[in-house]
Amino acid sequence: MAYFCLMLPIAQAEDFDNLKLYCYDFRFAKLEEGILYVGLKYLGGCEPKHVFELTRDKDLAEGKVLQLYLYHKTFHDKCTAVVHTQRRFDLKKIISKEKPSAIRINDPGIWIDL
Repeated sequence: MAYFCLMLPIAQAEDFDNLKLYCYDFRFAKLEEGILYVGLKYLGGCEPKHVFELTRDKDLAEGKVLQLYLYHKTFHDKCTAVVHTQRRFDLKKIISKEKPSAIRINDPGIWIDL
């Protein structure tokens, strides 16, 4: 079954198995004291709580890059209002233990030098 996404996905469809997990736009991403803050824009508004899940590759990528993937896990909101939100994720343990040189969110996507 094809899925039509009204917003531009963060990456090319062929890069991912499930395009609808990436139906949002980054507004910003920053890291402060081990906390990753991401500003996001997506279509919705009928469901008050949209779930975003951050996962990572098992190991650091070449160049000690921490590769993360941000998934939008709320699929049943049929509203078409443009919603702006900020999410934060605690990366203190990963950063202190693995000492990455940079963080990449999605691929291609957002790059944060450390």
